[in-house]
Amino acid sequence: MGDNKPLMELKPGQLESGKAVVSNQEQPTEVVLKPIEADTQTPIQPTQETTKTLPKKSKTLTKIFAGFLIFIFLLFAGTLGYYYFAVYDQERFAREISTFSQDFEKVGQALNDTSVSGTTDYEGVIKITDRRKVFLEEKKEELTKIRPPLLGPFRNLKSDLNEVISTLIEVNTEAKSIASLMMSVFDLKDALEPKDNPFGQRTPTVKEVQDLFAGIIPEGQRKGDELFAKTPPRLMEVSFEELKASWNKAKPALSKFLAYVESLDASTPLNLSELNQPNDAQLKAAIEDINTFGRLVDAAINKNSAYDILSYRFAQGDLQAKMSEVGDVQKKIDELTKKYDTN
Repeated sequence: MGDNKPLMELKPGQLESGKAVVSNQEQPTEVVLKPIEADTQTPIQPTQETTKTLPKKSKTLTKIFAGFLIFIFLLFAGTLGYYYFAVYDQERFAREISTFSQDFEKVGQALNDTSVSGTTDYEGVIKITDRRKVFLEEKKEELTKIRPPLLGPFRNLKSDLNEVISTLIEVNTEAKSIASLMMSVFDLKDALEPKDNPFGQRTPTVKEVQDLFAGIIPEGQRKGDELFAKTPPRLMEVSFEELKASWNKAKPALSKFLAYVESLDASTPLNLSELNQPNDAQLKAAIEDINTFGRLVDAAINKNSAYDILSYRFAQGDLQAKMSEVGDVQKKIDELTKKYDTN
């Protein structure tokens, strides 16, 4: 123990391949130094600089801000939509309808004239109704270009106005039909009652009377058959059915009267009283049937004059109800134009 030797002495040559021998009078212990093996299974962990998630409070604020933006957008869109539908669209429609209505009245007044030559100028009525038809159909087409508002009390005004124009077209068509019928009625009257007296102031002979009625009566019967084969329109006071029923009696009565005239002796002087008031009862009844038809024809002409037809006085029942809507629609148009001051 007196020697100062180290307890463990590492001698040269004892360190081989990482081995060391420990000497202390004990059994030497081997210390093996193994190299560090890389762990290929465990991924390399990054540094501690990881992204931190936002706290819940920040998320709530973001949602509130987004909701606020959406609210502002919806409020703006709603205000803009309200202005468009409740203000701009209404004013736009009011301007278009007002212009349409003013033009309708201006041009329509020119077509509503009664420039016929007289109460029986039914041909003139037909020409006027043809012009009215063209005008009404043009206005109906123009109306299709006007877009009604989606909201408000006037959204149905366009359809109401369109219905009124359709009614006017229907009534105008009926007026033309009546004028056409009355023109035929007047022609029949002229055929059976010639205006011009071919004999002047002198008394005609039997032969002249026979020749006259031989031409008048067959022509009148032909025109009467054509007249009452038509589809009956609406007539005022005297109905088409009354006229037709009377004609069905007058037609054979005319044949009976013609046969009587032809039976007269052409060599004898004409007795006008015998011609107008014969002794034969059946012939008297035939002449009365002819005169009754003539009175109905005169009444029909008086009650269905050219002026009456042009003013649509014949419109009764359903047509009259439809025509009453014209005033109601005009009131709505006036209310609309006044509300938005389109003048």
